[in-house]
Amino acid sequence: MANDWVSQKMLSKFAAQSAIYDNSREFSFGWWFAYFWKEIGVNGRSEADLKAVLALVFADQVPVDIDSKSYGVKRKAGDKVADDFVKLLPEPVDLLTHATKYREMLTKLLNIGFKAMPHIDVSAPAVPVANAMFLDRIEIGQRGVKIPVAIAYRGDTRDFATVIQHSGAKSRVDLGMCNMKQSWHPFSVDVVANKMYARGASGDNCLYSVTSVATSVKIPVGFPLIEDQNIYSLPSLPVDEAEKTLQKWNYAKLRDAQKKLPVILAKVGVGNVGKASGIFLATESFIYAVKVKQALHTQRFVEQNFAMPQDQCKERGVRGIDLKDFLAGVRLRRIHLGPTRMHGVVAFVQEIKYFYNGRWEEVPNIIDFSAYHFNGDQVAGRAAISKIQDQFTDIILGEDESAPNPKPEVNSIEQWNLSSDQFGAYKNNQADKLYFGVVP
Repeated sequence: MANDWVSQKMLSKFAAQSAIYDNSREFSFGWWFAYFWKEIGVNGRSEADLKAVLALVFADQVPVDIDSKSYGVKRKAGDKVADDFVKLLPEPVDLLTHATKYREMLTKLLNIGFKAMPHIDVSAPAVPVANAMFLDRIEIGQRGVKIPVAIAYRGDTRDFATVIQHSGAKSRVDLGMCNMKQSWHPFSVDVVANKMYARGASGDNCLYSVTSVATSVKIPVGFPLIEDQNIYSLPSLPVDEAEKTLQKWNYAKLRDAQKKLPVILAKVGVGNVGKASGIFLATESFIYAVKVKQALHTQRFVEQNFAMPQDQCKERGVRGIDLKDFLAGVRLRRIHLGPTRMHGVVAFVQEIKYFYNGRWEEVPNIIDFSAYHFNGDQVAGRAAISKIQDQFTDIILGEDESAPNPKPEVNSIEQWNLSSDQFGAYKNNQADKLYFGVVP
């Protein structure tokens, strides 16, 4: 039987591996293998799935006629593969000359750990699930007919000018980034790349084929994730010291936290912790309100297809967002109650801008705004602005399921972006008066 040489010893060893190929170089073949491999998940890695993948990976390490050998010979060959695996495999030397072989390997992983999602026309009022996908929905007049349009919200690192420069928010597949056009990559084939996928083990949107949006600002205020090492560079600590406080920080840690998008320190007014002031990790980000006519109900899909717990994933998805569908944006200063999104984020709105006629405006002209977005329907334009302003309140609270106990009640920003000297002075002179936030 094909793949029978993949022994139980191999299955046990590789089921526990987070990677098989060297994945230290971002977006290399090994990096992508690890990305797809992770989504098979320990629970989802059936024996047949594992055998099929491992047979492709290690085919060169067994005789070409291994399938015709006896059970004992097969088992010994498989056990030897397991024993010989003492470090991650290097980048394949024949990656480019045998690209099809490696594309098939990654595609196999993709098909096991990911599932393509169907889009839903949220402008179709007769589709019940469409009505429940987004909280903010308006109707616009179009040739005498009222057409529903949903407003979604997206957390972003990009400022207003950059959104215009990028012509909106396209998926990374469509941008051709991250080696996805290489012939060894599954997304180099249109029939694969044109689909939008959910991730099995993570239970959310694929990071490269889907642009994530949400039904309100509560979720996107936590994005980009402060724990995302591709975006931020929080200093790491040993696992047994994961709850160190900021009081343990020094100049070197503060410097390291600013190597990528900067993570800074902010002194804020707090309640509920026995002290009136506190120092926390802080970042700047943006949330954009966008029009949506077709979307993916990721939450519903992963609950049905991956047996995810109800409400664990609250994401919606779109392939991309055209610039013309951006309605408004808000620049935020975020205070992080802990080292992850789920520890809690409190964001203070710094400015709001509205997009129409190809530019951002601080005060929307209702006539021009409605003409640009809603076919001149000013009732719809006013309704959209009202809904957006209801979301973009002065202080926006994010998710906080893992918030510290007691949870600090952040109510004001007293000082933004403390220098190392300022932070040191606070620690030395006012530590008894300050609350220090939790960091990794």
